[in-house]
Amino acid sequence: MSDAIKGHQEKSLNDLLDNVLTWNIFAQLNGTDVAKPYIQGRPGGGKTASLISMCEKYGWNLFHLHLPLIPIEDISGLPQFEAMEVNGETVQGTRWTFPEILSEIFKLTGETFKDPKDNNKVKPKPCIVFLDDMHLASPSHLALGFELFSEKKLRTYKIPDNVAFVLAGNASQKAGTKSQNSAITNRLALYPIHTDFEHWKFSYAIPNGINDKIMAFLSKETYKRFFHEDEVVNKAWGSPRSWTYLSNLLNLMENGTGGEVAPTELAYIANAHVSSTGASEFVAFYSIYSKTQMDKVFDGLKTVKAPESDMDKYIYMIAAGNEYVNRSKKEEITKDRIKKNKLIEKLCEIACAIGDNNSEIAISGVKSILDTEQALNTKNSKTTSYIDFARTLKMMKSSISAKLSKDIRKIAGAGV
Repeated sequence: MSDAIKGHQEKSLNDLLDNVLTWNIFAQLNGTDVAKPYIQGRPGGGKTASLISMCEKYGWNLFHLHLPLIPIEDISGLPQFEAMEVNGETVQGTRWTFPEILSEIFKLTGETFKDPKDNNKVKPKPCIVFLDDMHLASPSHLALGFELFSEKKLRTYKIPDNVAFVLAGNASQKAGTKSQNSAITNRLALYPIHTDFEHWKFSYAIPNGINDKIMAFLSKETYKRFFHEDEVVNKAWGSPRSWTYLSNLLNLMENGTGGEVAPTELAYIANAHVSSTGASEFVAFYSIYSKTQMDKVFDGLKTVKAPESDMDKYIYMIAAGNEYVNRSKKEEITKDRIKKNKLIEKLCEIACAIGDNNSEIAISGVKSILDTEQALNTKNSKTTSYIDFARTLKMMKSSISAKLSKDIRKIAGAGV
């Protein structure tokens, strides 16, 4: 199917969901005859996670189905012989059992909800059937899938009206894409997408606790090329999914040992998840980050000292920001204003030390903190530490404090 998208401009995944896919789903649920959306992108781009998040946002049920991986009989049902009357004669006919996947769909479509847009009228709860990894579908799976999403039935069983279909898969031969016939393609709307790093960072990575060092690494413009690398076979390559897997393992190892992972060990596991170049750059970044010993800096056991190179300054400031965010979430800090003030003062001291020689790095570090606080706020409030930062910086006798305060106001869109 890759030839079908040549010349078709990609959209970011979040743009597709916000501005196109929702309208398509609403149309399906309202009975409008539209092409079923087929999301195409490189493996590991977060298509599944994004659709799950979208369904949670709208209060829809989601049935996630890896159709090509399901035994045919679970999709088609099993044939059973029974006597049938045809032209006055009794013959042996075939009746198909109720397919297993329809049992799951009917369970979800049987739920109801109160529609706030229609005076809280009780209605059937919409269900999105997500047919994933369709690029791997065999001819038999495609034939049944075609009937499912195109005719909204399976064998003789009709799919309920409160069901909408979304398909997803990859478009490259490296991902194992199989050719599909034109009759199926013509009933689909093919949407090529890419994953936007900033959206992934604030909508998924930060709220889900992706490792601080991985986030700091990928946030640096120099290293963003490793976020979603070109796919290869027989070797690891970076994607939002592979970085997430690496993060989950790294968080576990760091928590288990109570500190940083040794460079040789980190290099071994990083190379198993992402490209050799990406792994090498990340290990070097991780090593510099670990040497900041930011926990000791905030505990007063190590003095604040700005590094020499701009890269080291960036890592030092980001490490300080992460240490601030992690400590500020602790209950003993949130309930003790004195401790919170000391935390703010330490962060501002570091920002001024960095800012005396490179205000842009200091400002970007503070901005990262404010953005992270907003991403972590489950109530969608814009409340951040902006006011506290700005006031503290004004009181500090540093040549950079005024510039920092001014630029932080621009970042936060407010005055002090």
